[in-house]
Amino acid sequence: MELGSGDLSAVGAAELVRVSASILRAAPRPFTLLTACLIFPLSFTVLAHSLFTHPILLRIQSASSGAHSAE
Repeated sequence: MELGSGDLSAVGAAELVRVSASILRAAPRPFTLLTACLIFPLSFTVLAHSLFTHPILLRIQSASSGAHSAE
């Protein structure tokens, strides 16, 4: 479904969901490939960032609280 920029402003939320679902049903393989190539690596990157930075931040906080209590 190809809409001009003027037509897009008139599309409601329900119509947007319906059109999005029809696109997914019409082309499931490209959607799956996009998900595998873009979404999964991004999710893994965010998860890895959280796993690595959380312990580092805890060490920094404990070191700074230990330095304040020594004063």
